[in-house]
Amino acid sequence: MNQSELPQPRRVPALSANDWMRHGWGQFKRSPLHWALVLLVFVLFYVLVSYLPGGQLLGACLQPLMLGAIMLGCHAGSREAYGFRVDAMKQAFDDSRLWPLVKLGLLGIAVQVLAILPLGLTLVNMMQSGAMAEPGAVSPAQALLLLAVTLPLLPAIMALWFAPALVAVGRLSPIAALRTSLTGCWRNPLGLSLHGLWMFLLLVLVALTYGLALFVAAPVMIASIYASFEDIFDLRRPAEADRERVLEA
Repeated sequence: MNQSELPQPRRVPALSANDWMRHGWGQFKRSPLHWALVLLVFVLFYVLVSYLPGGQLLGACLQPLMLGAIMLGCHAGSREAYGFRVDAMKQAFDDSRLWPLVKLGLLGIAVQVLAILPLGLTLVNMMQSGAMAEPGAVSPAQALLLLAVTLPLLPAIMALWFAPALVAVGRLSPIAALRTSLTGCWRNPLGLSLHGLWMFLLLVLVALTYGLALFVAAPVMIASIYASFEDIFDLRRPAEADRERVLEA
């Protein structure tokens, strides 16, 4: 798929979030061992990188590459009524995708820094002025100020949400992917909010099981993000309706 073939993001019903979660569960059920392997590699990668100098920065830079590879596995599996295609992940390391995904990682770091900078500066200023010296010392006006300076985080999250999939699957440039992801999220606030609520509940389940549910919850969440990407960007084909029913069976 090239950029000219990628449909513009569309508005979908808010309750589509339920379908995205069902699709995520269906993909996990079809190949749980593949998902477990991918998640294990993902965790080991970040553990090993954390021991390197500047490991956190390197991990953040390479995160879109890892997520893009997983999105390619979901994409191939969705189109073949298969839970997950591990072999499709290697496409992320082709020259045509590798460097754009790495560039997306660098851009993502810059976007996050710019988004969190107002909040950081405000907190530093409040601490220096003694406004946060004791509980309850923050005035209502200062609380509103803190709320206001967190607002840039929302468009940053929206711009980054679909970006790895848009680069890896949609073959967009990193900047175009950020812009298109922002548009797609902006057009579907209710559906994505409901989707976020579902994922929050899964995270609560992970916490309640002391992390034991992670190897189920994480694949379902990731696969559901791909399903939302596929739906919002209208990548499905009529013949795939039957395949999707197979996934959900």
